Amino acid sequence: MGVSRATLALRFLEATGAPPMAYRATLRTEHARRLLRETTLSNQQIAHAVGFATVQAFQRAFRRETGATPSVVRAQLRAAHG
Repeated sequence: MGVSRATLALRFLEATGAPPMAYRATLRTEHARRLLRETTLSNQQIAHAVGFATVQAFQRAFRRETGATPSVVRAQLRAAHG
């Protein structure tokens, strides 16, 4: 692209409203929430599907983004969508 990483990050922030890594974290969390609601995949399978090497890393990142564990969110989503 012919621009520095800093310039690219700034342009990304201006275009999306979030820094690249925060945007990526949000996308991964949204995808995981969808999988938790719509499938019976295990946390390990979801972790792999959204790009985490380990289920532990997925669970930590998910909790950091949502404030709850994947299991709690799955139960809440399923209860809400009956």
